Amino acid sequence: MSKRLNGRLRRISRRELLKSLAVASLVPWVVACSSSSDDEKVFEEPLIPDDGTLFFEGVVAGDPLPDGAVIWTRVAAPDDGAAVDILWSVAEDEGFERIVTGGVTRALADNAYSAVVLVDGLDADGWYFYRFEVNRVVSRSGRLRTAPAQGSNASLRYAFASCQQRNDSFYVAHRAIAEEGVDFLMHLGDYIYVSDNGDITLDDYRNRWSIFRANPLLQDLHARVPLVAMWDDGEFYNGVDATGDPVRLEAAKRAWFENMPVLPDADYRTHRVIRWGDTAEIFMIDVRSYRDPEVPSNTSVFGFIDGQDSRIPPGPDMFEPSRTTLGAEQKQWLLDGLYDSRSTWRLIGNPYNANPLKIEDLDTPELRAMNSQPAAQ
Repeated sequence: MSKRLNGRLRRISRRELLKSLAVASLVPWVVACSSSSDDEKVFEEPLIPDDGTLFFEGVVAGDPLPDGAVIWTRVAAPDDGAAVDILWSVAEDEGFERIVTGGVTRALADNAYSAVVLVDGLDADGWYFYRFEVNRVVSRSGRLRTAPAQGSNASLRYAFASCQQRNDSFYVAHRAIAEEGVDFLMHLGDYIYVSDNGDITLDDYRNRWSIFRANPLLQDLHARVPLVAMWDDGEFYNGVDATGDPVRLEAAKRAWFENMPVLPDADYRTHRVIRWGDTAEIFMIDVRSYRDPEVPSNTSVFGFIDGQDSRIPPGPDMFEPSRTTLGAEQKQWLLDGLYDSRSTWRLIGNPYNANPLKIEDLDTPELRAMNSQPAAQ
């Protein structure tokens, strides 16, 4: 739940923002404090930088829009399980001397105390700074990016990644991407890797996310570079498809929305389009939620194989016309979007390898003879 002032705030101080929110009764802890005999004290007290205890997973911005973006954080759960009111603010400068908008969002135990806020009313094609605050304890600041407006031919520079690892080196690509000066990072899934047999419940998935988000270099990257994200099977379990246990799938999807700067969707829909002026449209596609089960490797020559063997072509069922990866509705959405687009570039955020490179040729005449793909017409 999020509350904000109506209209756009232009270049005001934190003190002015707090007073405006207090007058509108949007900040309960400010209203309560300002009712004392020393009304102005709460507006003048210095901020306390978070030591990593309250905003322990950092901040993330994502999904740029021409007039705003989505921002995310999580706060530590209070001992009594009560709701936590979080003040958020967006400024033109890192020192937050020129705040342009702000509001209050409420973090709840039901959502693992995550906060997802849609910021709007900003200028197109620009960078802003944002931060969160609870009772004067303030998070680190992050940067958000607004997309160029329709009609603009602005340049686009982005990075993409997938298959995030967690090891002693903290996966040094995080630092490299943060220094590249890109407009956003497109993450194509496997942001986390769950235990196929160990992560089953919502709490299991939440704990796995916390392990990955504890990475300090990942937090530094997110504070500097906005994120455009899609899931793959690492966020669920290996080889997930639409026929999985509905309770487990819902737990995994819910945990994803609790941890990403993506507006929650009642149907857990994640396929969407990011527009970058007239330069590009980025279609983020979901290749897991609607997917048919994979076809086992063709074992007519080699006999039973436990699991998939990427050297062996799948059986002929792979090419049945009724099979789907995207599902009928998403497929039509993608085809319509590509056909209707007038952007210079149409990009597809696809977690699959669309053009894999063969590093070592393991084919044999026997394997090639097993290839069931029908001849082109």
